[in-house]
Amino acid sequence: MQLIVVVGPVSTGKTTSLFPNETLGITGLPPAEMCYITCAGAGKEVPMRGWKTIFQPEKPIKDGGQFKRTSDTKVIGGIIDYVIEHRPDIKYLVIDDLDYAQALKVVGTVRKFEFEDWRTVAVEFFGNIINKTIADNPRDLTIILQFHAELKGEGGDMLIKTSGKMIDSYIQLEGLFSWVFYTYTQQTIVEGKPKTAYNYLTNRLGNLPAKSLPGAFEDTIIPADMGVVVQAIKAYQEG
Repeated sequence: MQLIVVVGPVSTGKTTSLFPNETLGITGLPPAEMCYITCAGAGKEVPMRGWKTIFQPEKPIKDGGQFKRTSDTKVIGGIIDYVIEHRPDIKYLVIDDLDYAQALKVVGTVRKFEFEDWRTVAVEFFGNIINKTIADNPRDLTIILQFHAELKGEGGDMLIKTSGKMIDSYIQLEGLFSWVFYTYTQQTIVEGKPKTAYNYLTNRLGNLPAKSLPGAFEDTIIPADMGVVVQAIKAYQEG
């Protein structure tokens, strides 16, 4: 099993890099072999033409569906278990905007959060999702977790965005993974018009602590294309 993490601000190409797009030159992942979970809600669509036809968003995962909108950590954990045990057709499990699984629970209540509330948010997030993804599993499955980033401390690193201090006090999430890619945009002028290049960082650059295993990637800055990344990781692992 492969486990890949992508971290970056809004609108830096995290989701777009997942799906094939000939116009943008993105290989992406095979949609027919993907289960896509979005924690962002109905306001965010899949950036792929015809996605509703392919993913059939109303079809449950247990009935052969490939798509789910939810920020409920228990539901997400259940999908992880079900895909691992009962969906050998799924080769790629993507959980997008995963930090919202914490954040939406916090902002979704009007009452003041107490210590035990923060503790519950952290424990449920870690137990239902992170523990399940880092567990050893022999299945041929690539799990991709995508997070927004936030600056931790004045002059510190841009790290995975979390809610509250419970997780950050005990664990730096990035340390649990071997493959952590940060999005990195570059502004250029092409034929007099501004153009944005969307990239991944494969290793640290400044306060962006991306990382990958030595020798897996020749360059620190590569085009944001998850299909290319997955193949490079497989080639590295298989020698």
